[in-house]
Amino acid sequence: MAMTEMDCFELLSSLETNLYSPGIESSFNNNQLNQFNNYRSNYRNSVNQVRNHIASILLDDLQQDEGSLTSGISKLNSTINHINDQISFLNTLGNVVGLVGRIVKIVA
Repeated sequence: MAMTEMDCFELLSSLETNLYSPGIESSFNNNQLNQFNNYRSNYRNSVNQVRNHIASILLDDLQQDEGSLTSGISKLNSTINHINDQISFLNTLGNVVGLVGRIVKIVA
């Protein structure tokens, strides 16, 4: 099964959370701690860039869905207008037939 953008986002977030778990810094000496903090900071910056890219992808998907929805609504409105026009025509035709029937009654 393929990893979705949201799966990736959740994985990166959980890894970042683990980097800030309580007591993690106590297992390093000063030099290691400085390196760890530097790497953790770089990781956070990279994760933020990935999050921005994921947000961009999701926004594009939403905009495409919105476009499809708007197009569908427009087609539906067009169909409803066409049906309303047909109903108006049938009502007018019914009135004409009724008038013809009255004329026939008068003439007959």
